[in-house]
Amino acid sequence: MQYLTTVFRTPARRMGNLEKGRRNAAFTLVELLVVIAIIGMLIALLLPAVQAAREAARRMACSNNLKQMGLALHNHYDARQSLPLGGWAGQSDPWIWEPEFIGGNWRHGLLPFMEQTAIYDQVGKNCSSFEYKGWGAPVPFNDVYHELVLEVYRCPSTTNEELLKCGSTPLGAYWTKGRDLAFMTHDYVGVMGAYPDPVGRTDNWRPYYLGGFVSNSGMLVANEERGLESAVDGTSNTLIVIEQSGTYQKRDIRNTYGGGWTGTKDTLTTGNHPSHPGVAFIYPTGMITLAWAINAQSVPDIDLTNYPNDWGPVLIPSNVANSFHASGVNALRTDGSVAFLNNSLAVSVLCALGCRDDGQAVAAP
Repeated sequence: MQYLTTVFRTPARRMGNLEKGRRNAAFTLVELLVVIAIIGMLIALLLPAVQAAREAARRMACSNNLKQMGLALHNHYDARQSLPLGGWAGQSDPWIWEPEFIGGNWRHGLLPFMEQTAIYDQVGKNCSSFEYKGWGAPVPFNDVYHELVLEVYRCPSTTNEELLKCGSTPLGAYWTKGRDLAFMTHDYVGVMGAYPDPVGRTDNWRPYYLGGFVSNSGMLVANEERGLESAVDGTSNTLIVIEQSGTYQKRDIRNTYGGGWTGTKDTLTTGNHPSHPGVAFIYPTGMITLAWAINAQSVPDIDLTNYPNDWGPVLIPSNVANSFHASGVNALRTDGSVAFLNNSLAVSVLCALGCRDDGQAVAAP
């Protein structure tokens, strides 16, 4: 009898021991909170690294965009013995008050050399994103460019709008007159020169009627052709395209007058403002005169308190080269290579890099 009692009690005791072991193996509330805290700390430590890795990938993709442009520029030169015009006016038409409304800029000129011949042919000679009725017959906007976004002209890091939409900015609302128009705003600008001139010349720049300066000491200029041989200082020492994909005082004032495909007018020497002798009057869409520090947030020519909308700042040719990359911008050298220019780069060095023939062979980093 005692033996049977022992036999039948043993499993019960074992079950009790097992249940006790299970209770001992479970997490207490304190232990669980400690584990959660550790996981949170690990995520906090890893998240910046993940974000940095993503930004590094975006910056590399941006650099690749510029490399594609560099290859296209060289192919353009090989095919036509010149680089594309920085900007040009459309054919003169007595019914169109300003022919630059149907002109274009270098971004359009590169399309056949970036596997976009179909778009180039469809667009034809009218690159306009305008339809304006104030000073003559309507200027028809180009249907092909309407809402067209080409990723090669867009920095992956930017948070700016990819289209200048009707009503999305005062400029867009003003020019589109209530129509459902939207044209791409590009993140890369052609370098038309620098101000002040690194060696003190005064015949290759002029003040602009809305502020800033236009120039023709660079490689992509208004209504003038350049060749690779024009880079007297060396193609590896001369910038040709630079990023403008960031913000200035938290506002998007990229040089995209009515959209980034529009043309310019006249040349540095012929573009005189009718009311201001000696002051230039050539729309610099798609081009920049290097004059200010990279990612600068306060420069003499761009005081946003003077502009209730974005119309004025986007027309200032010495607008700021900027980006959302950490500490600098990508820039394309004329030889087709890409450099990352840090915010700390001296303005004098930046200006020397923007000039093709100042005799200062300053190498981009």
